Amino acid sequence: MTQPTLVVLLDNVRSAYNVGSIFRTADAVGVESIICCGITPYPQIKNDPRPQFEIDRTTTLIAKTALAAESTVACQRFEDTIDAINHFRKSGYQITALEQSDDSINYLILNRTTHWF
Repeated sequence: MTQPTLVVLLDNVRSAYNVGSIFRTADAVGVESIICCGITPYPQIKNDPRPQFEIDRTTTLIAKTALAAESTVACQRFEDTIDAINHFRKSGYQITALEQSDDSINYLILNRTTHWF
């Protein structure tokens, strides 16, 4: 039995340090790729359209907490989160969302058959 491919999508995460920490955790659990959307900082990517000084600054900040995971976990960039979700849905991925807010449902008490999308 093959393991499902896991992709993590980050929507408007403000802190480069938090992004680096997510890269490190993703590397530890076998995530294939991290998708950075909106204002989420991201390390240098192929054909990166940002000015070099911004690429260098952001990649350095992420690397402080990623501890080299930013170079072992692939990163993709989508400006719009809905476009990213639709792209992966069309590619056959199951979409599951986690969000922290006052209206959030505790995932520890969810019925395992619950589907959000």
